[in-house]
Amino acid sequence: YSNVFPKNDPDATWRARRSNEIWNLIRDGYDFRVLRGVTAYGINHNKFAVFDGRLAEFGSYNYSFTSENSHYENALFTTQKNRVWAFKQYFDYLHDLSVPFAQAKENSWSQAVPKPPSGAQFGTVDFNGVQLPSVVFMPDGTVFEDAVVRAIDAAKKSVDVAMFALRSRLITDALGRAKARGVTVRMVMDESQSTSEYFAPFVGWLASQGIEVKTLAGPNPDSEFPMAEKTHHKFMILDGKLVETGSDNCTKRAYVDNYENAHFLDDKTDAAAFSF
Repeated sequence: YSNVFPKNDPDATWRARRSNEIWNLIRDGYDFRVLRGVTAYGINHNKFAVFDGRLAEFGSYNYSFTSENSHYENALFTTQKNRVWAFKQYFDYLHDLSVPFAQAKENSWSQAVPKPPSGAQFGTVDFNGVQLPSVVFMPDGTVFEDAVVRAIDAAKKSVDVAMFALRSRLITDALGRAKARGVTVRMVMDESQSTSEYFAPFVGWLASQGIEVKTLAGPNPDSEFPMAEKTHHKFMILDGKLVETGSDNCTKRAYVDNYENAHFLDDKTDAAAFSF
């Protein structure tokens, strides 16, 4: 919704506007629908596509110039039947909640939305004896947050985190517990977010526990638009063999207000790629 109907603060130096790409899809008569987040502050934060019902693409990567040129990002392709099927069900759920462009601006958006598809039907992943959901769709209350905490608590050797934003007390505490029991914990966080009033306290607490926290902007240090340079990842690697990734940051907003997707991957090639 906020990309289709962008708003600007009166004193903003950068003016948001509807992209040419969105204008073209509307003008050319595509089946173009709009979805707002669960609350006034929530957003449809997904980044995924399903092709022919047999291939899915997902990760942190938006379809944008800055994602391609100014960010650190990840994107995955899968033909895993359960995962593709899950995405197809979730797309239908989002499609049913959305409205056509012509109705979207004046639509009365309900905060009482049905729960997204979930459950063991999408498969589970065993990590050091702990069963984790293969796929989690949001808004889900605490399902995703609890799953991440259980994964961190099950780690025996290492937890490596690359995150745009962190604002979950439960996940932050779990990382602290991992460090306290001798697990190697490392974090790379987006530079601009690490100093914000919302996220700095969480990053600072991790550092105070002796956890190695580093910050990173985008790949172009001499950019004329430094605010566009981001570490936009949302992933963690546990014991070098389990990956959690998707569209979700580790924030309460992601689980409660946003539409998001998250995945636990135990494929050796995926784990090696993310570790690299």
